[in-house]
This record gives sequence, structure tokens and C-alpha cells, in this order.
Amino acid sequence: MDPDGSIDYGNIDVFVRSGRTTRIDGEFGSLLVESDAPKVELDPLPASPGN
Repeated sequence: MDPDGSIDYGNIDVFVRSGRTTRIDGEFGSLLVESDAPKVELDPLPASPGN
């Protein structure tokens, strides 16, 4: 859990695309996904207190 009580799934340690397969490994485990190319969107980081 994060300090605010929300679930923390950990980090993504590996994100590799090979052919139609994407491998994602992290503290949550491993995923192998077969699909068209993934679309990755990142949310901006929240502002730090005092910024």
C-alpha cells in the first residue's frame, strides 16, 4: 500500500516488444501479451507540495 492507502503494484522492470508479443515484468509478476502494437500513455506526475 502507498502512504495514502491506495494499492501499490510496484515498478515495471521490463517492457519489451518482439513481433506481436509484449513482455512486461515487475514486482506484480510477468505478463505476456500477444496483440497489435500497444499504445502507452503516461499520466503526468502530481505536483510536489510547495511547487
